[in-house]
Amino acid sequence: MEFYFFIAILFGAASVFSGITSRRTPALNTLLLIIFWSIAALRYDTGYDWLVYKNYFNQFFENSFGPSTGIVPMEPLYRLANYLIAITLGDFQFIFLAVATFNTWAISKLLKEANTNKALCLFLYFCTIYLAVQMGVTRQSIAISFFLLAILEDAKENRLRALVFCLLGIGFHYSAAMYLLVFLRGLTRKILRSPRIFCGILLTIYISGIGLASLLIETISRSSIPFISEKIAFYLPSGLSSRTPASAAYLLISMSVFLWTNSTIQKKNRFQELLFGAIVLQIALESLFFDVPLFWNRVQYLAVLPQAILLSQTIDRKNLATRAVSLAASCAFGVALLTYQLTNPLIAPYIPYYSYLEYMATGYPGTGMDRAIQYYETVDSAQEQ
Repeated sequence: MEFYFFIAILFGAASVFSGITSRRTPALNTLLLIIFWSIAALRYDTGYDWLVYKNYFNQFFENSFGPSTGIVPMEPLYRLANYLIAITLGDFQFIFLAVATFNTWAISKLLKEANTNKALCLFLYFCTIYLAVQMGVTRQSIAISFFLLAILEDAKENRLRALVFCLLGIGFHYSAAMYLLVFLRGLTRKILRSPRIFCGILLTIYISGIGLASLLIETISRSSIPFISEKIAFYLPSGLSSRTPASAAYLLISMSVFLWTNSTIQKKNRFQELLFGAIVLQIALESLFFDVPLFWNRVQYLAVLPQAILLSQTIDRKNLATRAVSLAASCAFGVALLTYQLTNPLIAPYIPYYSYLEYMATGYPGTGMDRAIQYYETVDSAQEQ
């Protein structure tokens, strides 16, 4: 647990330094990106996803490109990537190395375009969704990175390239199709002109307790497409939920940040409109589909970085005193979110963090398998109850 807090403190200190001094230090930002990359790239038997993906990867040594025997049915482009790495490099660790490299590259390109406090953006990303995305939903993380690249291309009005990136993202995870709503800039602009009405309506629906996700997922589960129905059947038992104080607080904070950034950044360029589109989509799904977090969590994974960028750009425009208070509040919020995750009873697969470099140096495989089994037993027990 201390390892993750150390990284958060390092990123937080860098973000405060960059924010207070308004200095952009390329060497510091490069160092932070290397650390950001290495945690996911060099993890060994650590995280929620490694055992499922390792079992899936190993099948290609036996069945070549034949029928899938994975625990969860997986999309064609991810399947192809596994096949190519299996027959060329032959080591599952290269999956994490390749995915982390691609994801970090895509994130760095978005941050470069944003031209803001990169350290703050990385800090908020790390504290909010790093564990879940970069060390928990491998296919989804790839899809998100393709959509981040699509946002960059659409911002430059390269619509064909943006479409290609979108299709590639969907090829790695079908749920990424919902991200296409981010590109409805006309709708986003209308919402940005009346943000309080937008938030007020959604908050009213949320308070009423009317969740729409259960109805939607029930409809999807009846799909005649085997792949879709199989995935829904796998995720549905653990997906249903109710409103909690934590989720309600997160929604209110998301709405507050949305309103503040929108009022501060009054003249928005195409890039910023697309970033706001991601935030609008997250707030909408979190309000309407709260009963199945699986839906809005997927959008949250895309929206956190745009949210961090717009928040950072907003803070950049304030005077020194406001910047200091805002940075302190952002750091407190980030640490609180990280603490919430690390104190979750299901966090065992992450603690302690174990590196592939340690494994290579000592030959000791660590306790990853034991922690993974403990996690699945806890989940199965909770579902039975």
